[in-house]
Amino acid sequence: MTALGLRPGGRLGLSSRRRRPTSAPFLPDQLADLAFWYRAGDPQNTVTSGAVAQAFDLSGNGRHGSATSSTNRPLDATDPDGRAIMRFDGSNDALLVGSPPSMAAGVTVFIAYRLRQHVNGGGILAAGKAGTGSGNTQFFEFNSQFTANRTALIGKTAQADRITTAQRVDPTDKNYAVFKIADASAELRDFAGSVTDASTAVAFGTPDVIVIGARAFNQFATTPYGFIDVYEVGLYARPLSATELNLLEDYLKSRHQIIWSPGYLDGSLAWWHDDWSTFALTGSLVDEWRDRSGKGRHWTASGTARPERTTQAGNIVVRHDGLDDAMALAGTLLPLQPFTAAVVYRLRERTDFVGILSAAAATALDHSSFWTFECAAAISGNLQLFGRSTEADHLAITVPDDGATQIALWTASAGNASLRHAGGVVSDGYAGSFGTPAAIVLGARYNAGPFNHAAVDVMAALGFSSALAESDQLKLIDWASAKWGV
Repeated sequence: MTALGLRPGGRLGLSSRRRRPTSAPFLPDQLADLAFWYRAGDPQNTVTSGAVAQAFDLSGNGRHGSATSSTNRPLDATDPDGRAIMRFDGSNDALLVGSPPSMAAGVTVFIAYRLRQHVNGGGILAAGKAGTGSGNTQFFEFNSQFTANRTALIGKTAQADRITTAQRVDPTDKNYAVFKIADASAELRDFAGSVTDASTAVAFGTPDVIVIGARAFNQFATTPYGFIDVYEVGLYARPLSATELNLLEDYLKSRHQIIWSPGYLDGSLAWWHDDWSTFALTGSLVDEWRDRSGKGRHWTASGTARPERTTQAGNIVVRHDGLDDAMALAGTLLPLQPFTAAVVYRLRERTDFVGILSAAAATALDHSSFWTFECAAAISGNLQLFGRSTEADHLAITVPDDGATQIALWTASAGNASLRHAGGVVSDGYAGSFGTPAAIVLGARYNAGPFNHAAVDVMAALGFSSALAESDQLKLIDWASAKWGV
């Protein structure tokens, strides 16, 4: 026998190969000098009237986090995926760490969070000394910057050589930050990589306050609070080694399922709608599917021709009925060359030439001067991107559809277009150029109004003001695969 055998005493037992010890999963308290550690949703947190009255310190040091009054406590809530969060309202919510530790040996901070809304100077986490002007004068602040969707670590501003890391793109999605500060250096890591900065060699002491959800002793900003969701946060009273930082990063990414997000393409992101968008609803009917890019290009619908916000296989979908449901993209529309459009969808019924996503002039058929992504002849089992049809060299790309959830993304630039899906990429040339459409429509074709409506579930729709590089297209494919299994 191999897996089972007789022990010398005659008792049946597991062989040595089955008794291999297994290592325990990493947790932050396995590293020395953990000063405090909070988790949203921990059963030891004190929750009163739906708000966190006290965040329990899991480090064992008794440095619990509490608000100064019952009116500025973060909510005990969940994110759209059902994960526990502490939700700070951006108005006056903050948690103060009890009995802040000495940072004379340096400091390392870790936080898993989501910045729901960008506010210039909005605080995420800070430490400071009373009477010094702001937290970053002698200590540090990690907060939003005055450039939209950017964060940075700033500290020791009273010194000639201050700490100011390069600004980081914040994807307005789940993210993490791990930063350490020693006497003369700082390092900040997040999902997108790491940045460092040097400073005047001066040690920290003991701060009067460590605050989560705000800036510290900030007398100059009118909005020192942050619109943030916090999953987990903690601090070590020393700078961790590179190996320890790696462990901490891997832990945060794995525990909170933090993945790449379209928000990292902030420079060209023109619109972004998915299951984490907010919705304006009448019952379950969608009046507005709001834009996560911050550009204000919401999908809108009215009257009886509104799709339904529902769920399919546990995922939020915008369900178009195939009869009259359609949504139009609001806001200022951009020229569609160069551009990239992407949609995550499931076609429930195949019908000849019904539209999933279309762009058009005000009074002309969509594909005459722009394009439509549509069902081809139903019998073919294909979808097609068809455009510039009045030109001798028009755009025509066909890909198969198996009825499952999938992603399609297409780019156009200088007479060349490509359509990529999970199975590969197909390219075609076209004559002329795309200008600025009068309408972009989801769930239908367009000719001075929606027609040929599709019975389609839409999980996400995105647009970019550039022809994305192949590497970024593949990131979008991987993102859709991780979220919806395409």
